[in-house]
Amino acid sequence: PYPFKGLAGVGVAFNLIIALRSALRQEGFFPPGQEPNLKEYLDLVALGTVSDVVPLMGINRVLTKFGLIQLSHSTRPGILALKDVSGVGGMAVETPGINFRLAPRLNAAGRLGDAQEAVRLLICRDEEEARKIAAHLNDLNSLRQRTEEKILAEAKRMIESPEGKPSKKSLVLASLDWHPGVIGIVASRLTEEYRRPTILIALKENFGKGSGRSIDPFPLYQGLKACQPWLEKFGGHEQAAGLVIRQERIPGFCQAFEEVVSRKLREEDFIPRLSLDALARLDQLDDSFLSELEFLAPFGTGNPEPVLGLEDLTVLGSKLVGKGHLRLRIKEGRLIREAIGFEMASWHPLSHRRMKMAFSPQISTFQGRRTLQLKIVDLQPTD
Repeated sequence: PYPFKGLAGVGVAFNLIIALRSALRQEGFFPPGQEPNLKEYLDLVALGTVSDVVPLMGINRVLTKFGLIQLSHSTRPGILALKDVSGVGGMAVETPGINFRLAPRLNAAGRLGDAQEAVRLLICRDEEEARKIAAHLNDLNSLRQRTEEKILAEAKRMIESPEGKPSKKSLVLASLDWHPGVIGIVASRLTEEYRRPTILIALKENFGKGSGRSIDPFPLYQGLKACQPWLEKFGGHEQAAGLVIRQERIPGFCQAFEEVVSRKLREEDFIPRLSLDALARLDQLDDSFLSELEFLAPFGTGNPEPVLGLEDLTVLGSKLVGKGHLRLRIKEGRLIREAIGFEMASWHPLSHRRMKMAFSPQISTFQGRRTLQLKIVDLQPTD
């Protein structure tokens, strides 16, 4: 009967201990002044809720909003060590900090090692032990990134035709050399780049373990269901799924899956689309806007960052920063601002070009000062 159905596992666990505390309170279990303050556990609740990619709506939004505050000031040795190796030590943690820094290191344990190691870190009470575990998780995450890049490069070589684009409407690839714990991430990147339902299969001893990702118009689970005779087992949902298949059945499955995708999708479905929440001007992005933006956070699944559009700006110049990121100096009217495009180095160099820009406004905190950052989502030349 619980009214909100979108809880992550950690949200279920948290509600259980709320109920347990209530029952123990009624039994007079707690000595005066010794009833546990469950707010102290909200750092773990926020960490699990955001990492599990559940909708940040309803009670999840409340748990995450206050959990991020707790996470930013957590005193758990494991959390502190994890933040240090992730490069967010001493900083306020927001949802991107979990998604791109903390969660990948925790998940690396289950992908390439033993998931219990992440558990040991979170319940660890010894600072030295926590630092050792966090350092190992950081090393595993680096290995995961290298493994991911290697599989991605191999998959692209399989995909690319002489014309430089895939010839089929679906991508099904298999290899004996791929790690099953990483192929889901690579499938997601390939789906985004090639705009096709993608399944990667890691082979071992005549069986393959597959992980797939899809585009919005194609429900992946239903697609696999239509190919059920070729599969040992499968499961998932519209955008992501997993499967087990015998190696000798992969060619037949490839053909069947391609036929299902071809029947379902039209040519326009392969064109990526970007919806803007509103058009904006640089002079509207003031301190008042910054304050109102804070009320919409935390952002994530079910409550995505707003995407705004600037229709006519001049790019004064560009430079590359970090690992393949693009920093632009833009001008609209008399106002000049900077914008950052992550993994958009291919646009460089840009100078004195008129452009349209889709962007997400983000709050950036540095040395206690909060400023507005423009994260580029897409660019279009207008000249």
